Amino acid sequence: MSRQHSDATSGRFEICPCGAGDSRRLREMYDRHYPEAVSQGLPPTDPRQRTQWLDRVLGNGESFLVRTEEEVVGHCALVIDPQKQDAEVFVFVARPFRRRGLGAELLRAAKDRAAERGLGAVWLTVETHNYPAVKLYRKMGFIFCDHDQCEREMVCRL
Repeated sequence: MSRQHSDATSGRFEICPCGAGDSRRLREMYDRHYPEAVSQGLPPTDPRQRTQWLDRVLGNGESFLVRTEEEVVGHCALVIDPQKQDAEVFVFVARPFRRRGLGAELLRAAKDRAAERGLGAVWLTVETHNYPAVKLYRKMGFIFCDHDQCEREMVCRL
């Protein structure tokens, strides 16, 4: 399952599943992201911990990436909880590529895959003041399910 996406800047992107074989390219993307402030501690700031975190994510869930012809510019992962029949989802798009619809396409791929697996919901946490992300998540069908001051949990029923 691979999807093509074009934006208003004539950029062409491919959204596709990824796995351990894409580890190096994803790590390079996250390394370029550092030292930009991390969100909720992700990705880890220490390079060794960042590599271990990425290896765990790729080994314990399902991931999708978005790439141009030259580089990986986004990543989305589902961390599945088989007992609860749901998954935590997170999405990251490199700053120069934000506001082009790539986060929405990554979330759409993750939600579609979760539904294919028969999961009942996907959920995430978002910093309360991250208004662009909250707007995107609401647009993608997520609703708030808690009332914390700093971080909010949002869920999307499938």
